Amino acid sequence: MPFEFLEHTSDLFIRGTGKSLKEALEAVAEGMFRNMGKAKKEGDSLEVESKGHSVENLVVEFYSDIVADCELNKLIPKRLEIIELDRKNLRIKARVYGEKGVPENIIKAVTYHLLKIEESKEKTIVEVLFDI
Repeated sequence: MPFEFLEHTSDLFIRGTGKSLKEALEAVAEGMFRNMGKAKKEGDSLEVESKGHSVENLVVEFYSDIVADCELNKLIPKRLEIIELDRKNLRIKARVYGEKGVPENIIKAVTYHLLKIEESKEKTIVEVLFDI
């Protein structure tokens, strides 16, 4: 499993692991989507593009944009595909696949609290705390 739910008293805390930052970010999104609802199909999609001024800020902005766009477009997300991850210019472009509907569980905010990005040659770990 590329993601795992970590122990937290009241919020949603997810650790994503991958061979790269891209894979770890996709893994965190998978856990986030599992919490948001149970989309059965991937017939609808939306594109998300985020910018940041640091890698940490980019990660928070990216997940915040996904949450806002899914709520605004009434999309229950199922899968995320990162199309472009530009580390130099701190930009992410991705496509979120799912089905029309209102997510069951609303994420109120993506926080900087406990945010962790750990990269090595073997793997990348990203931990994000979501306020639910």
